[in-house]
Amino acid sequence: MPDLPNVTPDQVGQLIPDATDVEQVGSGGQKLVFRATVEQDQYALKFAKLPAEISEESEAEDFPTSDVAVRAKREVETMRDCTSEHMVKLGPIGLMFAELHGQQVLYFSEEFIFGRDLRTVLRTDGLFEATEVAKLGMHVADAIRALWDLGKIHRDIKPANIMRRDDDGAYVLLDAGFAFDVVLSPELSGTGRALLSQNS
Repeated sequence: MPDLPNVTPDQVGQLIPDATDVEQVGSGGQKLVFRATVEQDQYALKFAKLPAEISEESEAEDFPTSDVAVRAKREVETMRDCTSEHMVKLGPIGLMFAELHGQQVLYFSEEFIFGRDLRTVLRTDGLFEATEVAKLGMHVADAIRALWDLGKIHRDIKPANIMRRDDDGAYVLLDAGFAFDVVLSPELSGTGRALLSQNS
């Protein structure tokens, strides 16, 4: 079982005064996910529990090097830097951490996608027509290409991490917490191989 933080919508509102209409919409991995209005737009707010003791709210540079913190930092940086419209975008609240009722938490915001994940779409709508398959492939490939341009690979592409927008049917790739840097080796690049770096 993942060690989820014990955070309520009221506590989110107290911690982030600019966030209104806060409601929990799910959980995944080690994070609780809330939907909230920030700066007149709706965003997803993600909270994870930190194992290290932190005395006060601070910027991400002061984060401990726990797996949870490193993964969140990687996810935030990837969303911030990736230019593809088919990769979820970072919201107005960057990576932060705080002490909340005796527990250490990190949190950040990202674009809230109004739609359904691909796993749900396939279960409810059935198999795709060929044109929809082609669109899905092109949209996800665009996100993969943009990540590669950053020297990163996603490593966790699956139906649950692909959303289809309700308004235009576009597909968006989520959850870059597992993304790793790709380091081309002079000895290996001639055969098209690469090494993965865990330092990102």
